[in-house]
Amino acid sequence: MSAAPPAAPASPLTASPGAAWLLSLLLAIDGLHFVFADMARRSGMDPRLSTVLVMGIATLIVGVYGLATRQLDIAELRRNLLFLAAIGFMVALSTQIGYFAVRFVDPGAAALLSQMVNVWSIVFGVLWLREPFNRVQGLGAMIALCGAAIVALQPGDFFRIGSLMLLVSTFSYALHGVIVKRNGGTMRFVNFFFGRLLLTTLWLLLSGVLQGALSMPNLRGLGVVALAGIVDVVISRALYYLLLRRVHVSALAVTLTLSPVVAAVWSFVFYATVPSLQQIVGGGVVLAGVAVVARARR
Repeated sequence: MSAAPPAAPASPLTASPGAAWLLSLLLAIDGLHFVFADMARRSGMDPRLSTVLVMGIATLIVGVYGLATRQLDIAELRRNLLFLAAIGFMVALSTQIGYFAVRFVDPGAAALLSQMVNVWSIVFGVLWLREPFNRVQGLGAMIALCGAAIVALQPGDFFRIGSLMLLVSTFSYALHGVIVKRNGGTMRFVNFFFGRLLLTTLWLLLSGVLQGALSMPNLRGLGVVALAGIVDVVISRALYYLLLRRVHVSALAVTLTLSPVVAAVWSFVFYATVPSLQQIVGGGVVLAGVAVVARARR
């Protein structure tokens, strides 16, 4: 496993003009994750099949690019196999749970609740990476947790199930991000990205086979997962990992709290979905809590 990468700039917005452009592009498409998941559901595809195809298509694209540019190095992938398998499993778990969750919660509300990934990231940073954490930051984390509870405690069992699923999903994804920040910074980027996608796909494929959930996709669903693989994985995650190498985890996570706003806009454009007052209040409390944490860290 490779050593920790060099220290990153304090803020993604001040690191460099290039980082700011990358962040702006990531924000524009990051909120589409749950929209794509909901599109796949509406096309009649099983979430376990959707996630395998989304990751498989993305893996194929990055693999072809790596071969064409002669950047793939099997030896480097083999040396980091345990690292890639670990983060691949975490992303696979997070992705499959997220695709299931949109059966019980609309994409806009899901994007709001997904901001709990920032709180998990702060917790991992303090307990694992030994980052400083003061009382104001603790207050911000508690505010964010209260906001998540407001969103989660909706009438009906279905929404509560979806909320709990998303809490587990964000926990798994935050854990993977911290591990990548700590151990993945010195791998060549194409090798790292291909390895992560490949191992995630294999974990999802294994899960689908064991559950007997794999079947022939319909034409409409295939188009949706192909688009999701290109936009939501290849482009979006490439931008995420490139920024993760250049900025602090907490700074990037806090900036990405804007993604629910983008997700709400996309959800309204595609489905004319307007969040309820309780969802708006809960989401606002989540964002306020994370903002308090960010300001205290600065």
